[in-house]
Amino acid sequence: MNKDGRPSIFKTAAQMQKAVDAYYAKVDHQCDEKCPKGCNIKEPPTITGLAMALDMTTETLRRYGLKDQFCATVINAKQIVEKAVEIRLLFGPQATGPLFWLKNNAGWKDMKETALTGADGGPIETVEIDAKKYAAVRAAMIKDDDC
Repeated sequence: MNKDGRPSIFKTAAQMQKAVDAYYAKVDHQCDEKCPKGCNIKEPPTITGLAMALDMTTETLRRYGLKDQFCATVINAKQIVEKAVEIRLLFGPQATGPLFWLKNNAGWKDMKETALTGADGGPIETVEIDAKKYAAVRAAMIKDDDC
């Protein structure tokens, strides 16, 4: 029994894997990169669907993934969902939903690189000023502000 009083749902990783396999046998996740123009998945695998099939919440599934004994089982189970989402992203007619899911659940990120340079791509020049000059420049800026 765990510290909250509810007994653990699974005592071993093998028990959990059996339940995971049963869930994936019920949903269509055999989609691969050869799917033409999106996969014809009647019910795609989801993390919520997986958690419900395991008789737990998604938060409980996440906590099981933190336990050494269940870590690999949870990671592998979630990767099947990630693969189905990736395939739908790459071959599906609409990418917004899968892209949102991947960013919020699989750690994907939009990357934007910004380079700050000085004139003609050179280094940024800096100037040191004393407190008195800074106060004068700041006062002038505040005076010129339209607010």
